[in-house]
Amino acid sequence: MGRKDVAMELKRWAVEKMGFPPDQLPSDAAFASLCGGQCADIWKYVVHHVDTVQNVKTIRGNLSWYRHLEQSTSQQPATVEREKRTKLLRQAVALRAEIQKLDESLVPMQQEVVNEALAAEGQARVQEVKQRNLLLKAFQIRASQERKQLQERASEINHRLVRYRQISNKAEQDIGIGQQMDVKHKLTGPEPEVVQDLRKVCSTRLEFLQSLCLRDVGLSGGAGSCDLKGAVHQQWLNQVEGLLAAHPPNHLLDGLECLASENEWELQELASRVDVVGDLEDLRFNYSSCHLQDVSQPQAVLQTVKWLLEERWRDAERRATEKVGAVKREKELRSRLTSLARDINLLLDTEPESRRYPITRQQFERGLRVALETRYHEELAAQRQQLALSACERKSTIKSLQEKHQCILAFQELVDRKQDQIRALVKGTSSAKSHLPKARAEIHSLVDRKLSKHEGPVSTLTSYLHNAIFSEVQLFSSTPLPSLLLTPRDLEQDGDVPLELSINNTQRFKGLQQTLSFPLYKAPEYLLYRAAELRAEVMSLHECLCCQPHTLHQPSGSHGTAQALISRVQKVDDENQALYIPAIVKQLMVCEDMTKLSDALYVTLRDWWEQPGQFTVPWIRQNGLNVQQWIQRWSLAVRAVQQRTALTS
Repeated sequence: MGRKDVAMELKRWAVEKMGFPPDQLPSDAAFASLCGGQCADIWKYVVHHVDTVQNVKTIRGNLSWYRHLEQSTSQQPATVEREKRTKLLRQAVALRAEIQKLDESLVPMQQEVVNEALAAEGQARVQEVKQRNLLLKAFQIRASQERKQLQERASEINHRLVRYRQISNKAEQDIGIGQQMDVKHKLTGPEPEVVQDLRKVCSTRLEFLQSLCLRDVGLSGGAGSCDLKGAVHQQWLNQVEGLLAAHPPNHLLDGLECLASENEWELQELASRVDVVGDLEDLRFNYSSCHLQDVSQPQAVLQTVKWLLEERWRDAERRATEKVGAVKREKELRSRLTSLARDINLLLDTEPESRRYPITRQQFERGLRVALETRYHEELAAQRQQLALSACERKSTIKSLQEKHQCILAFQELVDRKQDQIRALVKGTSSAKSHLPKARAEIHSLVDRKLSKHEGPVSTLTSYLHNAIFSEVQLFSSTPLPSLLLTPRDLEQDGDVPLELSINNTQRFKGLQQTLSFPLYKAPEYLLYRAAELRAEVMSLHECLCCQPHTLHQPSGSHGTAQALISRVQKVDDENQALYIPAIVKQLMVCEDMTKLSDALYVTLRDWWEQPGQFTVPWIRQNGLNVQQWIQRWSLAVRAVQQRTALTS
């Protein structure tokens, strides 16, 4: 038997006889290295002669029982017994010698294992030291960085301390601003430095606010102006910081009071010169009830179209009447002018000098014509100006009417849009009302078909959970409230759990310990293992009791020797392996398949129980599917699970 065969036999012995889980065993290479050299014979002996406690008890019981049967059924001669004893003694001596040799060969192997453990421990310590060195280096780097930051902060604090000391020394000096002020709250002597700096800061602030006001009004814009505003603001901040760092607070306060008093005096002078009521009356404004009203013109009242037509008609009648009067006056003036011209011509004809100078008549005619033309042009200019004013008024009126027309059109469009929305809403409401009875019927059918059958199991489970909660409440009824109010942090600080919270203090646990003969020094976690061991032992005893009547009724010759008994045990063991191992492997495969399908089944169940058909109407979709599609998906999933279960079974 080679090394691989011994390794495979050792692995099979660990799994089948000793009951170790296959996934927790070492690899095949580890088994092969373990069975190398002189250890192969040791492991052969272990595989063939070492068994579990339960199997050893069973074999010992069977051997004792069949030995009793042999002693009761057969009478062997003393010589045969003596030979057997001598043979057994020889075998025992040989086995002892072999065991001693094996012990001697195990000593270097144990020393080698100890050396390997020490080497692994030393390597682990070296690795731990390296990790500690890395951590210490990282801590040193961080500590140096923090030290550098602290030094920078300390230098900054020292600088501030020196500056504050200088400011405190300056604060003790009196600059005498209050003594130098006159009746008009102005300084008589030279201005102190703090007042000059404050005046500069205030002027910079005024420029910044003026730039903001100009930007709001719209007189300035663009990226250049924004950059300029930012520069002005930053300049003002720098000036303020320098002012606070250069002068003490009491000097700043005195300077601000001085500037405030100057501004107050100037404002009082300006306010004394301003007559608000008179200016408002001159500007034809009225101020009453916190409102400023323009009384220069009467308030325009929007008139009707009929009134406008009547007004235009009256205006046309008035203009026609004025035109008739003007034409009449023109005729009268023309006739008068004609008579005056005739009289002047007669005078010129009667005078002897006019005959000598005929140019005088021409001058008179031309002067008369010039006067007529001038007057005509003046009248035309006045009419043109009047027509221009009326045209401007009409243009403004037309513009206001166009704006009102646009507002009316926009309002009409808004009304049309609202009407369309109202129609769509009414239509949707009517369709929803028509779908409500159908949805209610579908929901009732869904509840009757899918949920009613779960009412009994759910109520049973609810009552069981209620009883479990009630029993837990009764279990904690004897526990003091302060012990239950302890937090995990309190338990970590104290280190001890209160006696009232221990499971060993409960009556049920005490009764369970007495029933299972569980020792008090073991932890409660091992109670389940103890129960499993006792259950396996009970099952083994039950099997022995079941086999006892069958064994008693069998003839004595069927099991005459121990070799026959061993062969019988091996046969039963082979039958059990052939019967149960395939079933166990098959069941393990089914469990693995079910584990793989658990995630998909969980997603399908979650999609089903969170589907919109449980809470909403059927025409609403959830994740792109409606209620009927969700039901179809659920049916397909159930059918697929059933098919997989049938294939695996």
